[in-house]
Amino acid sequence: QLQDLERAVRHYREVLTIDPMNLEAATCLEAAYQISENYADLAAIYLKKVEMVADLMEQKELLFKASQIYEELLENTDRAIEVYLRILEIDEDDIRAITQLEGVYLRLERWEELQDVYNRKVDLVSSPDEKKEVLYVLGAMYERELKDVRKAINTYQRILEFDPDDFQAVQRLDILFTEAGEWADLLSVLEREVQLVQDPDEAVSYKYRVAELYVRHLDDVTRAVERSEEHTSELQSPNTI
Repeated sequence: QLQDLERAVRHYREVLTIDPMNLEAATCLEAAYQISENYADLAAIYLKKVEMVADLMEQKELLFKASQIYEELLENTDRAIEVYLRILEIDEDDIRAITQLEGVYLRLERWEELQDVYNRKVDLVSSPDEKKEVLYVLGAMYERELKDVRKAINTYQRILEFDPDDFQAVQRLDILFTEAGEWADLLSVLEREVQLVQDPDEAVSYKYRVAELYVRHLDDVTRAVERSEEHTSELQSPNTI
C-alpha cells in the first residue's frame, strides 16, 4: 500500500527467518523480486520454494525457473548445471533437463559430461531413428573430440542393433577397425558392405579389399586367391557385363 518495495522485502525475509517454511512469504518475495528484476534473489527464492512444496512436478518447474535465470540472465552456467542435475535427481528420465544439459555442455565443450548426457538420451527417445541420430552425434564426439576409438566402435555397433542395414554406420566401422588394426572385425564389416552397397563397381572394390586383407593381415593366401577368382568370375558373368 505504501509502495515501499524495499521494506516489504525486508519484512517478508523476517517472516522466513521466523518461519523458514512459510510459503506465502516466499511467494510474496518471488513477486517482489520479479518487479525489481532482482534475478539473483529470484533464483534463490525459487530454490527455497522447492523445499516447501511436496508435488514433484511443481518442484521441477521451480527448478527449471531457477536454472533458466542462472543460465540466461546471470550467465552462471556452473550454477545452472547444478540445478539441472538436481532435477535429474528428482526425475532421472526428464528429457527437458537432459536436453538443457546437452546444450550447456556443448557450449562449454565439456565432452566427458556430454557423453553421459547422450547415453541417457538414447534410452529416453522412443523411435529407432531418434536413437540413431543421438548415437551418431555420440560416435562423432568419441572420434573427433575424445579420440576414443573403442567407444566410437561400440557406439556405431549400437546403431546396427537398431538398424543392421545402416550403411553409414558400417562405413564408420570400416574406418575405425582399419585404424585400430582389428582385422577380423574389419573382414566382417567389408563383407557386410559388399551386401549393402548398391553400385556393382563399389561391391567389386570391397571384394578386392577382402582378398587383400586375407593376404596382408590374415595370412590366408589360399582364401585370398579363392576370393579373387570369385570376383573375376562375377566380372565375366553375363549379368555383370
